[in-house]
Amino acid sequence: MLGHSRGVWSVAFSLNGSKIVSGSADQSVHIWDAETGVELKQLNGHAGEVNSVAFSPDGLNIVPGSDDKTVCIWDALSGDQLKQMDGHTDYVLSVAFSFDGVKVMSGSADYTVCIWDVKTGKQLQQIKGHAGWVWAVSFSSDGFKVVSGSSDRMVCIWDAATGEQLKVIDGHTDSIYSVACSPDESKVVSGSRDRAICISDPATSQQHKGETGHIDHSLSAAPSSDYETNILSETPDEFGDGVHAQPSCGLSQTYPPPAINSFSIHWAAGNNGWIRPIHTPEQRLMWLPPFLSSSVMNADNCLYLISRRGCTSVKFNWDCIGNNWARCYTPASGSPN
Repeated sequence: MLGHSRGVWSVAFSLNGSKIVSGSADQSVHIWDAETGVELKQLNGHAGEVNSVAFSPDGLNIVPGSDDKTVCIWDALSGDQLKQMDGHTDYVLSVAFSFDGVKVMSGSADYTVCIWDVKTGKQLQQIKGHAGWVWAVSFSSDGFKVVSGSSDRMVCIWDAATGEQLKVIDGHTDSIYSVACSPDESKVVSGSRDRAICISDPATSQQHKGETGHIDHSLSAAPSSDYETNILSETPDEFGDGVHAQPSCGLSQTYPPPAINSFSIHWAAGNNGWIRPIHTPEQRLMWLPPFLSSSVMNADNCLYLISRRGCTSVKFNWDCIGNNWARCYTPASGSPN
């Protein structure tokens, strides 16, 4: 989809997956049809680069955050600006809707996190406590807590109603560019310029700092739909695609995985090309050429994969997959074991 005249800093799907919103250094916000790629609306009104965009859960509103220090609410259907929230004194770097769509949160280069009422545009909280730019913000699923990540290398959890700091999670050694809460609120995941992803238990402060395979800083991280199996992270590495699916990093599992069968499987693609079940890695399900491993998409746990090289889809319900699956492939000499 082409339409922006400068770099695109942020993209987001509507909850039903029918639309995409993008924010750009060209100061505009575009809304696209996710199936056809047709541009539906172009929203002009910001006087600075648009760093972050998000859809409301019902898909009716959009919130961008901009270098012009404002947070705006736009009607996604008409393209009209409904509200402009002023209060930050520096760039707005990150925005997020609460899961009920009633509140919006913003993180800024002024070191603060602000919470806003969507209907009135009123500032409900201005949260201070970070000692650096706030690059990432996220609501808990119940909306009672908010999480922020900053260039001060800290992930902070706050009470959304009072602004009280509930927890500080350290462990990163450089700026934090992305944070997310798991849907059951048992984990917080963060991605950092230090090239690592940290998965933390807010209740116990148990933390696992996983190697990502990135050779440059991790810009984005999000937990999978089943809370556990994969973490999706993105980095501007030298290989161009910069998208990696990371297996679970060993914290206690919240929900048991489904039984492994040909239609419901949790798997990981190794660097040697073998696809193996996460929970029984001694099994081999399929072999892919290793150069495809970084672009493979797990249909159970990854909804969308953005990559300059496209994506590879793996199906386990073909007739040739079964106990005698190897009959469909004759390995050449020197092929991987």
